Amino acid sequence: MTETSPSPIQVMVLHYEDEPEVVSWIPAALYDHYCAEDPSLLDDDDALREADDDLSADLTLERYGQKIRIGYRILEKTENFTMEVEKLDGAPALIILDLFRQTENGMEPVGINVLQGIKDRPTHQIFFLTAYPQDLPDVVVQEIKSDNIFHKPVNIVSFVARIANSIDFIVSCVKI
Repeated sequence: MTETSPSPIQVMVLHYEDEPEVVSWIPAALYDHYCAEDPSLLDDDDALREADDDLSADLTLERYGQKIRIGYRILEKTENFTMEVEKLDGAPALIILDLFRQTENGMEPVGINVLQGIKDRPTHQIFFLTAYPQDLPDVVVQEIKSDNIFHKPVNIVSFVARIANSIDFIVSCVKI
C-alpha cells in the first residue's frame, strides 16, 4: 500500500489595486523572501509560477513539514475581485485593498466600497494600502487596525514580511 502525501494547504492572497503595475513586484518579492529563508527553493523549478501579465503568481513551498501553495492575484476591477473572493468559499485568504483612487472629482474610496461588498465573507486578515493616509475617514480607522494600514510607497521588506507572517498565521490555523 502506497502512502500518499497530504494535499498542500492552499492560501490565497487577493489584492485589489486600481493601478496594478504599481504593485506587480509583490509576488516576486514574496518569492525572494521565502528563498532567503530556504535557498533550496531557488533550485525548485516548480516553486514559482508567474502569469505573463505579472499580476498573478503561484508559490509552492514547504513550511513546518507541510506543503503550502500560495496563490497571489492582483485585480483592478471590483467585480473581478468580488468574484475571486466568492470563489474562496471560506478557504483561507489574505485580502489587500487599495483604499482610494484619485479621480477628476476628487478621492473615490474604492477600497472601502470593495470592503463593504465582501464584509460577510470570512477572511483571516485584511491589509490596506493608501497613498492618502490623511484622507482616511475616522469610521474606517476605528474599524481596522492601524498596523494593517500601509502607506504608499511601502517599505518593501517590511510589507513582504508582514504578508509572509500573515500567511504563516493562516497556515497555523488550518487543520491538516
